[in-house]
Amino acid sequence: MDNFEVILHYPALKVTLKAGMLVREQGYRFVIYGDQGTFVKSGIDVQEEALKAGKIPAETPNWGVEPEEIWGKINTNYKGMHMIAKIESEVGDYPGLYANVRDAINGTGRLEVTAGQSRDVIRIIELAMQSAAEKKTVMV
Repeated sequence: MDNFEVILHYPALKVTLKAGMLVREQGYRFVIYGDQGTFVKSGIDVQEEALKAGKIPAETPNWGVEPEEIWGKINTNYKGMHMIAKIESEVGDYPGLYANVRDAINGTGRLEVTAGQSRDVIRIIELAMQSAAEKKTVMV
């Protein structure tokens, strides 16, 4: 089996994470359901495909800019009117992440992704593996 599903329960929120590489048809990359609307987003980060193709950020115009066909879509009510709209993706910036790490190491900046945040992600992965092994929900 090459897929997983992790369900996280918070006091006022349920988060479901799913992934699988060997699927016949890809679904949305992100889906957010709320009582006021829905947001869906397709496509993979364009930076990944560019890197696989051997492109270099500093030498590639519009690095990290996603095409309109994979922008997100929101379906909601706004000021009493039903609205369906595209949401332009933020520009991806892998080089900026590494520049931030460099600056933190050099003492000229603060980490945008902290060690504590990284630890928390690893802990959730460990708990998901424990849940799968024990075939039950585990509490944090």
